[in-house]
Amino acid sequence: MKRINAIIAILLIAAMAFAAAACTSPKPQPQGPGDNGTVKVTPEPAEGNVLPDPGLNLIDVAPLSDREKLDSLTEFYRFGTSEGLPSETMIITSSKEFEQKILPLLADDTYKAAAQAAAAKYNDDFFKNNRLVVFRIDLSSGSFTPQVQYLTCEKGVVDVTVGFNKPEGDVFTADMAYYLGFLILDTNIYGSNSTVNVHGALVEDKTSES
Repeated sequence: MKRINAIIAILLIAAMAFAAAACTSPKPQPQGPGDNGTVKVTPEPAEGNVLPDPGLNLIDVAPLSDREKLDSLTEFYRFGTSEGLPSETMIITSSKEFEQKILPLLADDTYKAAAQAAAAKYNDDFFKNNRLVVFRIDLSSGSFTPQVQYLTCEKGVVDVTVGFNKPEGDVFTADMAYYLGFLILDTNIYGSNSTVNVHGALVEDKTSES
């Protein structure tokens, strides 16, 4: 009888030790692509909520300051007056919106050919992968020429820095110059819902797609 009791006691001790080991053993770590064994974890949505598009406001893009590249993404149209020009930055997302809001601004005979070219360029195919940032910049001299100097994107916020070139020396005209600027943003790079801040335009303006 004593031998049986001893065996039962040993078995109970072994069972308790096994259970304790199971509780304290580290859980296996999830493995993902790559050699570091890490995986991207997507949080579960709260009941009744829908998860936002991954990275919707978390996009980071290397700053762009390359002159040739920036110039390829921008266009400027000069006007002799500010009358009729928008005072706020606009984000154009469709050819219909472009035709309704922007083409009328280029209705002057001066821009007849440019307007036709713009209508052909900013069509349905263009807006499948791009947004068009339209902004106004006022310069104190017609001798100055505007340019986008810097483009950054951090956490889904696009910052556009607009400046200007001026001729060498201190001689320049004293007439005001008003410009309408176009900047192309590739939605595959900068997202389709990112906020866009234009600095150095008529006023520092902050806008996003409505």
